[in-house]
Formats: sequence, C-alpha cells, structure tokens
Amino acid sequence: MRETLLIGDIEDKYAFAKLGDTEGLYKASYDDILDNELPEIPHKISIFPFFPMRYWNEHIEGRYYYGVYGNYSFYTKFRSFWERINNLLSERYFWQDITYVNHPLNIPICRDKELMKSFLKRQNIRIPRSYYTRNYHQIISLLEKGRKLFVKARCGSMGKGITYLEKGMWQSNLRFHENSIISRKSDKGWEFNEVTDNMDFLKDLLRTDVVIEDAIDTYSMDGEIFDIRVIILKNEFLYMYPRINRAEKIITNISQGAKRGTMSMIPTMNESTINDIKRIAVKSVSALGLGFAGVDILLDKDFGIYVLEVNAFPGLTEEMLKIVLDKEKNKNV
Repeated sequence: MRETLLIGDIEDKYAFAKLGDTEGLYKASYDDILDNELPEIPHKISIFPFFPMRYWNEHIEGRYYYGVYGNYSFYTKFRSFWERINNLLSERYFWQDITYVNHPLNIPICRDKELMKSFLKRQNIRIPRSYYTRNYHQIISLLEKGRKLFVKARCGSMGKGITYLEKGMWQSNLRFHENSIISRKSDKGWEFNEVTDNMDFLKDLLRTDVVIEDAIDTYSMDGEIFDIRVIILKNEFLYMYPRINRAEKIITNISQGAKRGTMSMIPTMNESTINDIKRIAVKSVSALGLGFAGVDILLDKDFGIYVLEVNAFPGLTEEMLKIVLDKEKNKNV
C-alpha cells in the first residue's frame, strides 16, 4: 500500500486550508520540509504538493514587492524554490519508493506562459496564436487590420495583469500612473479600466514581461462569455465546469468575479465536443509532465477547442477536493 503525504500551507485558502479531517493521510507544511521535520512514513509514498502560499507571499509577491506584476523573476524564484523542495524531499526519503502527484520540477512550467505554450505546441495542441513583437507600431498595425489581442503578464495568474486591445477599445486591469505601470496588492478586484489609444501605456506595457496572443472570437450566450475548467488526475477526467462572466468583464477568472456554473448551462454542446474537450485536457496535462491539473479551454464560435492555460494548482471547492483525495487514496490501495 502506498501512503499519501499532503504538503501545503494553511494560508492556501484555495485548497490546502479546506482539507479538514484527513484521516488516513499524512500532512506536512513546506516549513516542515525546510526544518527537516517531515513525518516517518512506510516505504511507499505518494506526495501531493499544494501551493506554497507562505513562500510566495514572503519571497515572490509579498507586501513589499514593488516590481511589475508577473515578470520573469516570478518564474525563476518559483523554480528555485521547487528545486530546493525536490532536493530536500529526496534526501529525507532517499531510501523509499516515492512518487509524486505533481513532480516538483514540473510544477514551475505552469508559471511561465511562454514555456507552457511551447510544451503544448510540441504535442500539436491548439492554442491562441502568439505574437513576439515588442514594437508598438506593429501592434497598432495588427489592430488596424482587425486583430483583437490579449497582452498578459508572462508569469501571472488569476486573471491579473491582463490587457485587451482592439481598434477603438483598449481595456486593462493594470494601473497606470505617471507613465508607469503599478502593481496592485491583492488577488481580487483587478477591475478593467479604459486605456484606449494611450500610447504611453502601450509602450510601457511592451517593455514588461508579457505574452501577446489572439483574442479568440468565442462562443457566447445571451451576453455572457465562458471558458471551461477541466480537472484531470493521473490521466483520467474527473469533472469540468464553465466559468461564466458578463461579456463586458472580458475575463472568466473566478477570482475576478466570474461564477462557477454547470455544464447544463451550455445546452448546445454535443457529446462529441465534450469528449474532445476531455481528450485534449488529458493530453495537455500529460504534455507538461503533471499528474493533477486544471485545464482552461475556450470554444470559438464554431466550437473549435483552444487550450488557454494549464494550472497545477486549480482552485477547488471542498467537494471537489474530496473527490480528488478519494481518487488518490483508492489508487494507492
């Protein structure tokens, strides 16, 4: 029998803090790893890492961080942390049979959108087209030709640090003050503001670590937009649900005000499309070398499927978390 060790921080209110009673499971914090205070566990161990919220808040996006949100240092610091965690776990349980739900060295791939997209492209998974120019004249030219673009913080998440551009309408949830982009200090409340034709903003934005990609002309319902979050565990589909928001809100992140819905709210989706979504989600998680992740999928007006992101730490309700842990325990028996 393989025992499961859950590692996380109580500050991770999106998942780890919801665990409650974990009978039959071992729990530890990242501080326990760093202090060499991990529990004694029988020979076979399955390690399930949750988000390291304390480290993130103290060393990457803390209260005294004044850089531009989502820059490349977010990824490099995150990667260094996971390399250290991997080394410490390997030393502590060096003689034991260890497997990981998500291997520490693969987790950081999700933090760098450019790196993540390169892994998906290698497997011929369809993603929005990217643009690598940082010339604002070329961006304006694309808009004049009818292109609609998203400019996203390269190493951001939760719908933070996003700008939408189309001819005659520019919207951004970044703050811009005295010709400089300013990062907010919260996870929620990143409201979009009008920045149409503000060339100073565009020039400054293009100097930051961003990814630029086509805004897909999506399937919508009665003035609402949605994407689909698909949860995958060990190459198996667990469940999916739409994240729904009013079209004028631009993005569908629950952390920024979207609502979690049910698949019955998208009545025109046929079984073939649903099966394709499941298949592509499994393939996407596998492409990143992960065992557990949430895949964000967008449908265009013809129900074409695009993968937006893969998230190694998807926000989970208590009910969803129970399903994941029950599945993991059953696999380890």
